Parts: sequence; C-alpha cells; structure tokens
Amino acid sequence: MILWTIKLINNVRKAFAGRQHPSQLAWAVAFGFLLGVIPHGNLLAIAVLVLVLSLRLNHAMAALTAILTAIFAPRLDPVSDTIGQFLLNQPRFHDAAVNAWAMPLVPWTDLNNTVVLGSLLIGLVLLVPIFLATYPIFQLIQRLHVQDEQGQEKAATSRRRSDVTVDQPHGHVGKPHERTTTARPSDVRNVTSPAASTGQRIDAAHTASARTFDDRPAAASVETRIDVIRMAENDADAANDASAGPRTSKDEMDEALNFLLRQLRDSQQKDVA
Repeated sequence: MILWTIKLINNVRKAFAGRQHPSQLAWAVAFGFLLGVIPHGNLLAIAVLVLVLSLRLNHAMAALTAILTAIFAPRLDPVSDTIGQFLLNQPRFHDAAVNAWAMPLVPWTDLNNTVVLGSLLIGLVLLVPIFLATYPIFQLIQRLHVQDEQGQEKAATSRRRSDVTVDQPHGHVGKPHERTTTARPSDVRNVTSPAASTGQRIDAAHTASARTFDDRPAAASVETRIDVIRMAENDADAANDASAGPRTSKDEMDEALNFLLRQLRDSQQKDVA
C-alpha cells in the first residue's frame, strides 16, 4: 500500500511538472487564467478544473497562474458584471438562458450570476491571445536553457578529457646498435713482454671479443667463451700444482695472461650491461 501510494504521488508529480514544451507552458498559462478568473463555489469552476486536468499541459504552471489570477480577479468584477448584465438583457440570450435553467445541473453553474457569466466570457475571449503572447517567451527561455545545458556538457567533457592521459603508440622498436670495445691501456701495461706466442694469444683474444651487441644472445656467447677460457685456466692451474716445480717465466706469463683475461671479461660484462 505504501509503495502504491508513493508511485501514485510520483506519477502525479510527473504529470504536474513533467511537460516542459513551450506550447504546453503557454496553454497552461491561458487555462490557468480561465480557471482563476471564474468565481469558485459552483459547478462551472469544477468543470473547468476537470478540463484543465484532462489536457496535456503543464499543470504546475496552470495551478500557479490560477492562484495568481484568483488573487487579482476581484478587481475585474465591475467589468464582469457589466458584461453579464448586457448579455442577460438581450432578448435572444434571455430566452435561451430561461430554457437552459429548467434543465438539471444547470442551476449549479451559477450562470444566472452576472459576475460569473462575465468572468467566463472574459476568460474565453482572452484564452488564445494569452497563448500567443506567452508562447514566444517560453520558446526563448527554452532556447537559452538548452544553450546553457550544452555549454555545461561541453565543459564537463573537456574536463574529463583533460583528466585522462593517453599513452601514444610507439611507431617502431629501435634496432640494437653496435659497440666496439677496446682494451684498456692499463691491461696492456700489466703484461710483461715475454714471447711472441703470448702476444699472438692476446691479439687473438682481443680480436674474438672486439665487436659485441647490446642484446642477450651476444651476452650469452661472451659468457660461454669466458667459461671455456676459465676451464682452460683451471686445467693449467691443476697441471702447475701437480708438477710442483719451481716458478719459471712460463708461469709468470700464464699468470699475466689470466689477469688480462679477467680484466677483459669484466670490461665485456660492463659493456653488455
């Protein structure tokens, strides 16, 4: 029951204030004036109220117009009385009014009252002029309201776009570049110049590792080559320990070569990193 009542109230609210078209607002003002100018307390005012509620117009605007018109309507009573007396004194209209007065429910309309009859005629005559006068005004108000809403939507859209940061797509991935590694002067100075064969071995080691690439396959090949040299160094150390003889110039040369290879390996790993 409570939910049904809430739904009914919501539907009534939409029916009263949901129609915002300029023509509906203009007709609401016109019929609101007609409803407010007629004196209340008779069947004629109730009939006009039912007519207003059955039309597709803004009932909130009609109610507001009727209230404002009812406040100032007593000032029009002298004019309404004059118009009503003029019509009732006409012979043709007088005979028609007498015949209609004999019908049921007609006496409840108070049309024999000159003020009620005159107010009804004033409201009916001014119905279309009021619509024509208020329609351009509501049309202008609606245009301004639409422009304001569009401006607010554009501002909100631009604000949302400014808050979003879009990562631009990358065009292409750059190719790995080459780096040429050179032996350090300190490494060359640490080697004593013994035999020519040693110099050839050093040159071969430099030539094998003179060109490297900054990618993982190249790093793997360099590490593999260094592992082979390390194994050879371990074999040479084991042979030297087994011989247990006095240190000769060959041992000094091997030690210098091992030191040079370690320096070369460190420099290559730094270049690869």
